[in-house]
Amino acid sequence: MEETGPQRPIFDSGIAAEPSFFFKHDVDVSNASLHVRLLGPDLQFTFCHPHAHELNLLPRDIHARLDKKTAGFIALVTPPPSQAASPCAVTPPPSQTTSPCTHSILAWAESGHAAGATGLSFNPSPPALCNALWSTRALALASALGINMARPFDSMGSRCPVEQARRRGIFLASHVEVKLATHAIYALLQLCNISPASPRHSPASGLEPPRHSPAPGLEKDSSSLAAALDRLRNVEWSSLPSFDIFLSRKNCPPCAEFMHRIYAATRIRIRICWRHRVEDVSYKQIAMTGIHSTDRAQHLEEEEEDEKEEDEKEQDEQTGPLVITPTDSSSRAQKPRLPRADPLPVEKPLPATPETQAPSRSCAKPARRSILRHASS
Repeated sequence: MEETGPQRPIFDSGIAAEPSFFFKHDVDVSNASLHVRLLGPDLQFTFCHPHAHELNLLPRDIHARLDKKTAGFIALVTPPPSQAASPCAVTPPPSQTTSPCTHSILAWAESGHAAGATGLSFNPSPPALCNALWSTRALALASALGINMARPFDSMGSRCPVEQARRRGIFLASHVEVKLATHAIYALLQLCNISPASPRHSPASGLEPPRHSPAPGLEKDSSSLAAALDRLRNVEWSSLPSFDIFLSRKNCPPCAEFMHRIYAATRIRIRICWRHRVEDVSYKQIAMTGIHSTDRAQHLEEEEEDEKEEDEKEQDEQTGPLVITPTDSSSRAQKPRLPRADPLPVEKPLPATPETQAPSRSCAKPARRSILRHASS
């Protein structure tokens, strides 16, 4: 259900742990909207993109862009009253928990960074998180936590060095879980009046930082944000707040590391709970009517087989038997054999004979007979 005023959708942790908790995405091309339904807790939310039709794209292109979106939401986990009263109490297993935790949905987000040429046209309208704003805040938070967000996909084909430097780390910052975790940290900073650059926020108004109006200073000064995170770590809570992020695909390892860094810096636990996304599948069905539809279908098949057999018999009767006369072996033996043709001679060239120069008489050895004559004389 969509958020209206201070009321927020709530569901218990038992539903969140059920295996029948799935995401279902429905794309409406006419108004460029993505309708997300949660099968299990029976919740729904619609991401509207009012500026998508300004690009004059084909309906199939709009459907392709919205169909590959990842959607998710972040929920504040409220422990049962028995556990909230004693912060040092050991959490019992789910089978022994009488009153499960409740989840209060704070914000919805979809994947995207709005940094490309057509990204702003597919930026979701409120109350969803603004992709351009929260991707920038996620980069600032990652810089304060000392996380390198640079990836090879940040340039998106751009060869301009200035544009590549501006988009550094935007790929990971566009993930749903990163933007939702950043929203939770900014909400706690403003709830505790720690934010140094943004205006004061009353705790009575709830966990609701500005979603579509950037706060100057926090996005640019990572040192001030790191100091704010250190002050948030030293805040004394009656019970530490914790959040669960539900999204429609499996998270990547860098996003899990992002949550671990947040916990190490602020002691705020943010858990990622991904769920499968179901899609409509149409199967080919045979239309059958009547009570004895199966018997009737079998009877029709038997009749068709009988008709085929009768047709084959009629064809055999009309053509008659095929008479095969064996060949006379004696006549074959009396025929003279044809002489075998001699194979044609194959001309093979002889190897080339090397030409040698006749030996000169000066270097030739004298014959044996002449040697003997000289000896006798």
